[in-house]
Amino acid sequence: MKFINNPFDIVIRATLELYPDLDKKEILIQFDPDLRGREYGECGYVCFPEEGETEYLISISINIPFEYMPEILAHELAHIIVGLGPEEHGEEWEKVFDTIYTKCQEIIESDAREYNLC
Repeated sequence: MKFINNPFDIVIRATLELYPDLDKKEILIQFDPDLRGREYGECGYVCFPEEGETEYLISISINIPFEYMPEILAHELAHIIVGLGPEEHGEEWEKVFDTIYTKCQEIIESDAREYNLC
């Protein structure tokens, strides 16, 4: 059995194709029922490792529509790629996020052709 269009796998695949060094980082992803808001900044977050630690933790709310969850994952991965800086959603972050989004669309279209889904 295999999901042929798992949106989370597509986001991860797109991100790793664009930023292969990200595979060297220890990134855990969880669905967090305690995230209850639906406003900007309440749907997901990433915890960066403390000094001496290596693990990143991405949390995604289960209280938002499923269709938004992959975008939240891409959003938080873009934060990891860009790193902590003065502008949380600055020009560099926006470029990375847009690049991931575009690559995801390419993969979706390619997979649709491969599996005759279009």
